[in-house]
Amino acid sequence: MSSDSNSESDCLVLENPNRSYGSVLRRLSNASTKSVWSKIERGRRLQQRMRFWHYCLFGAFVMIIFNLIFLPRTSLSRDLRRLHGDGLTDSDLKRIYLNELASPDSLEWLYKEDLTHKMKEKFEEYGLKTSLSEYYVTLNEPTKVSVSLLLDQNVVYTPELEDDEGKIAFHAFSANGTARGPLVFANYGTCEDFEVLKVELEEALKGSIALIKYSNLILPSLQVEIAEKFGVAGVLLFNDPADDHIDGKPFPRGPARNPQSTQRDTVNNIANSPGDPATPGWASKKHSRKLGDQQVPSIPSIPISFEAAEPMLDTLNGKKISKFPYPLNSTEHIVVLENIQEYKLKTITNVVGKIPGILGTEEIIVGSHRDSWTNFGEGDPISGTKAMLSMIQGFSKLLDLGYKPLRNIKFISWDASKYGLIGSTEYAEDHQRYIKKNTLCYFNLDTVISGSTFHVGSHPMLKNLIIDASKTVLSPNSIKEEDYLYDYWLKQDNLTVETLGSDGDFNVFQNHLGVPSIQIGFVNGPGDAVFHKHSSFDNKLWMQKYGDPEGKKLDTISKFIGMLTLMLSENEVAHFDVNTYSTLTADLYNNLINCKTINKWKNFYILEQEDPVCKKVWKQLLSRQASEIKFVHLLDLVRSNFLKWNSASVIFHKYMKDLQEEIVEDYPWFKYYKKIKIAIQIKLANLKLVSLDNHLLIEEGLPGRPWMKHTILGADKLTGQATLFPGLSEAIDEVNYEEAVKWLMILSDKLESITRALSS
Repeated sequence: MSSDSNSESDCLVLENPNRSYGSVLRRLSNASTKSVWSKIERGRRLQQRMRFWHYCLFGAFVMIIFNLIFLPRTSLSRDLRRLHGDGLTDSDLKRIYLNELASPDSLEWLYKEDLTHKMKEKFEEYGLKTSLSEYYVTLNEPTKVSVSLLLDQNVVYTPELEDDEGKIAFHAFSANGTARGPLVFANYGTCEDFEVLKVELEEALKGSIALIKYSNLILPSLQVEIAEKFGVAGVLLFNDPADDHIDGKPFPRGPARNPQSTQRDTVNNIANSPGDPATPGWASKKHSRKLGDQQVPSIPSIPISFEAAEPMLDTLNGKKISKFPYPLNSTEHIVVLENIQEYKLKTITNVVGKIPGILGTEEIIVGSHRDSWTNFGEGDPISGTKAMLSMIQGFSKLLDLGYKPLRNIKFISWDASKYGLIGSTEYAEDHQRYIKKNTLCYFNLDTVISGSTFHVGSHPMLKNLIIDASKTVLSPNSIKEEDYLYDYWLKQDNLTVETLGSDGDFNVFQNHLGVPSIQIGFVNGPGDAVFHKHSSFDNKLWMQKYGDPEGKKLDTISKFIGMLTLMLSENEVAHFDVNTYSTLTADLYNNLINCKTINKWKNFYILEQEDPVCKKVWKQLLSRQASEIKFVHLLDLVRSNFLKWNSASVIFHKYMKDLQEEIVEDYPWFKYYKKIKIAIQIKLANLKLVSLDNHLLIEEGLPGRPWMKHTILGADKLTGQATLFPGLSEAIDEVNYEEAVKWLMILSDKLESITRALSS
C-alpha cells in the first residue's frame, strides 16, 4: 500500500514540471525585487544621514568662523595664566600679599630643640612641596676650655667662661690643644696690626698669646689665621665696649654692652672656602671623598667676654703707641690657654619647600638658617626665620586663591650655618649644575633685625629691582600711608646698595656659582642699643626692649622680600638691569687703576704669555699695536672692552624692555605665531640672564682660593669683606706686576665673553 502511494506521488510530480519551475521563478523574482528596493531604500536613508551630517559640520564650521571673527584679542601673558588656571593678575597678587600678610601663627615652637621636623611640618601645612636634604660633616663641641693668667709660675686669675645659660663659649673648628706664652695685645688682629707688633716686639711676638678685639671689618677666622702666620701660639678674642660708642647702663638695665657678653664664631675660613673643610667643592655625602683639615687654623683660639679680658688687659705694661688703645704686651705675666674639642661626624639637615611654577625650570631661592650659637638667638637666627615663615604664610594665602607663580619659588631652612655656612654650601655644591643653569636669584634672610639701619647688600644687576620694591612697602616708622621704605632709606643713606662679601649663606651662590644674590635687614647702627651678637644676651628681652618692640621691622622685611620675590617671579622677562651692572663695574675699574702702583707700571713692557687665555689677549694687543706692548696698552684694551660691554648692555636692556611690552600686547587669534615668537625670544633672553655671570667665573679660581671663582665680585682674602676685581686688587695690593698683567688679561677675556653672550 505504501509503495503504491509513493509511485503515485512521483507520477504527479512528473506530470506538471513547468508549474513547479514557474513557482520557483516567481519566488526568485519577488525576492530580487524586494532586495533591490531594500538597497535603494538603504541608500536613500544613508544619503539623508550624510546630508544631515554635512549640514551639521557646515553649521559648526560657520559657528567657529563666526566665533573666531569676534574672538577677543589676548596677550601672551594672559594666555599663560589661563593655560594654568591662574586668574590673579600681577596687581592682584601684590595687593593681596600686602593686605593679607600678618605676623605668622604662634611661633613658640621655634624655641624648642628639635626644629627640623617641626619646620618640615610647617612647610607642608603652608602648602609647600617639602623635602629634607641631609649631609654628613664633622663638627666640634667643647669638652674643656680654660684660660689661666700666671705670675711667677703661680695662677693669679682664671676667668669664668660659661655664660648665663651654662654653655661654654667656643669657636667652631678651633684647634685642639694647649698653648702657653706671654700676653700681647694685637688690637684688631689685621695684617697691619701684626706688622706693627713685629716691628715693635720683634722676636717676643713669636710663641705669644694674642688678645684681639672683634671687629666688623675682619672675620674672626682671618684674625686667627693672620695671628698664626705671625707666629702666635694662641688667640683670645673679645668685644671691647669702648668700640660701641654708646652711653648708658649695660643691658638689661640699659642699651650698652653687657660686659659678660661673649661672642661665639667660626674660625673656618669662609673667605677662602665655606662649608665642610674636608669637602671643598663637592657635597659631604656619606661616602664622599674627604680631605684633611688644611682649611682650619692649627693654633687654639677661645672667645671670652670683656669681663674676662679686663683683668688681663690691666696686666699690659709694655710700650704704648697711638694706634693701639692698650699697651702692646705684658712683660711679667704668662697666659695658659687650654682648648679641648671633641670632633664627631654628624648629620645636618636642610628643610626645602617648593612652590612649583608655570615655567618649571627657572627658580628663585629664599633662604634663612635656623641653627643658633646660644639656646635661642632672637636676632640671629630667629628674626630671619620668622621673616621667612611670615612670607611663606603670605604665599600660602595666595595659593589658596589659585595662585601659581611663573617661576619656581624655593624656601630653604639651612642647618649648620654657624659652623661656616655648611648647610647652604653643601646643598649648592650638591646641586651646582642645576643651580647654575636655572636659578635666577638667591635671597638671604640672616639676622634681619639687629638695629634700625636699613642695609642692602646685593648683586649690581638687582639694584633697581630693590629700589622699585622699596616703593611698595611702608616704612617701619610710618605714621601715614605715604611713608614708604623708599623714603626711609633715601633719607638714611641715599639708597646705598653695597656689594656682598663672604659672611652669609649667599657666599656659595654668588662667589662660587655666579648666582646674583641679595641680603637685607635692619642692622646695628649709630645710636642703636648694642646688639649682643652670638651671645646669650641676644634674647627676647633685648628684641622687645630695643630691637623691634612693636614688630614693625619684621613686618616691613617680610613684605619687602615678598614683593621682591613676586616682582622677580611674575615678570615674564627677568627683572635684571645689565646696564647698571656694566656701568657700575666700569666706573669701579677706572677708580681701581687710578693709583700710584698702576701709574708706576704704565710704561713697563709685557712679554709673550704662556697661559692660553693670556696668550690670546697678548696676540690681540700685538695686532693692535704692531710694536712692543706696554702695560698701558693692556689697560686701554680692558677699558675698551668695558665700553663694548656697556654698549651691548644698553642694547640688550632696551630689547628686554621691548619684549616685556610685547608680552602684554593683545593680538588676534590668527596672529598666534607672533606669540610663539615672543615666547621663544623671552625664553632665550632669560637663559642669557640666568647664565650671565657664568661668563665671569674662572674655573681655576682666585690665587690661593680655587673655590672662589668670580672675577669681578668677591671677598677680600685678608678681611673677608666685599671687594671688586679680587684677583686684580690683590695683585695691586701686593705690588705684583706679573699677577696684575695676568688678571687684567683674564678680565679682558671675560668681558669679551659676556659681551658676545649679550650680543648673540
